[in-house]
Amino acid sequence: MGHTRADLAAAGGVDGVVAAYQQVVINTAADIAAAVRSQRS
Repeated sequence: MGHTRADLAAAGGVDGVVAAYQQVVINTAADIAAAVRSQRS
């Protein structure tokens, strides 16, 4: 946690880009889950 996508991409080339995309997907899923929970309550 705490790394930017640029840091990840610079750190590991392709691996960093993959990790960055995975983090974006995780963050997006968490945002969606939070939105769903807030709508239900």
